[in-house]
Amino acid sequence: REHAIALEDETALFKATWGLWYNAVMDRLDIARNYSEELITLGRKSNDDDLLLEAIHCRWATGLVRGDVQMAVDGSREGIGRYDRAKHAWMGSVFGGHDVGVCAHAQHATALALLGRCAESAQFRQQAVDLAETLGRPSLGRMIGTISGISSMTSQSTLGQTQITIQFDLSRSIEGAARDVQAALNAALSDLPTDMPTLPTFRK
Repeated sequence: REHAIALEDETALFKATWGLWYNAVMDRLDIARNYSEELITLGRKSNDDDLLLEAIHCRWATGLVRGDVQMAVDGSREGIGRYDRAKHAWMGSVFGGHDVGVCAHAQHATALALLGRCAESAQFRQQAVDLAETLGRPSLGRMIGTISGISSMTSQSTLGQTQITIQFDLSRSIEGAARDVQAALNAALSDLPTDMPTLPTFRK
């Protein structure tokens, strides 16, 4: 980061700051919030719409993990408006390992569900699934998304690993939900990469 500042390399500084944000976002939430706002400033200063979108991505992710649902709603809504599937296809391999548009729709759905706006949430969740399908992603998320009684679904990706967290309506039994999740995993196996080191598992 210091080298990027010394070289006045705005893109390198953004990436270095993004790395600091990424390492803070799961357990040092106030620090992560500060980095996300610094990324917004850097994105705007750079006049690079792609970097600004990624900064907004960091803002809505930070809002969601901090429990600032309105920040998550506002940020993901702006992300949806800015996202262009062709223009932003490169970003997932550089920032966080997932498509920013799919994330925007999925996290917008989660935030709306937390606000009790379940019908709207379901629409955006389906849009996230549909977008992921057009991008040729494996259908695990699609299969899980078809399970009845889901109130929210979030994912966290790191290199070589993705964790999906599902919350169900209180009306669903734990055992019934577990059977449906296992069935979805089984149905998705044929669409997953054949060289995966381990098969998907779940715990309740």
